[in-house]
Amino acid sequence: MPDRQTQTKKTEVYRRIVRAATRDFSQKGYAGARMDEIAGRAKVNKATIYYHIGDKKALYAQVLHDVFGAVADRMAECIHDDHTPEENLKQYVLTLADTISNNPFIPPIMMREAASGGKNLPILAIKDFGRMFSTLAGILDSGHQRGVFRKVDPIVVHLSALGPLVLYSRMEKTFRRYARDPEVVPQEIRLPENIVETVLESISNIVKLKKD
Repeated sequence: MPDRQTQTKKTEVYRRIVRAATRDFSQKGYAGARMDEIAGRAKVNKATIYYHIGDKKALYAQVLHDVFGAVADRMAECIHDDHTPEENLKQYVLTLADTISNNPFIPPIMMREAASGGKNLPILAIKDFGRMFSTLAGILDSGHQRGVFRKVDPIVVHLSALGPLVLYSRMEKTFRRYARDPEVVPQEIRLPENIVETVLESISNIVKLKKD
């Protein structure tokens, strides 16, 4: 089923279905989303969803694959052997940040999956994550071989970048609202002006080889 879906022509109807499903999965979670409500939001009938994509499980897989498959492709395309490991690592983090910024309905889905232990995470999305980790592992290995990165687990680095970016995207408005009240947030505590630069600096400290 997923193979057929990934080959489906991206028609306007298909895009409407995926947009509607992404919003519903984001707001209600996999268990709470209903195919008839998604169909209504997309202005199609349920039969059209089944024709273009499949059942709810297949639709959820396609929603995540449309995003994470594209991210894995971008990461592979943006990483070059003639760039330094530091440049490639920066590009990896920037791609993650752009994805979160441009897909505001995805972070809630990711947080639900994290909270449930990936209960509904489709194998298609897991394969996309595997491609990302493989790209990152290549970057880190290159840096280690060149003597600029220490040996570090790529999944640790990925999560160290992804976690702050996702949480900040969900909590920034709340933080900024309460940051104005000195009785709630001490004045010496300030939000970073640029969360991406802050994350990049943190990742650099994790991977950088300490010189004696």
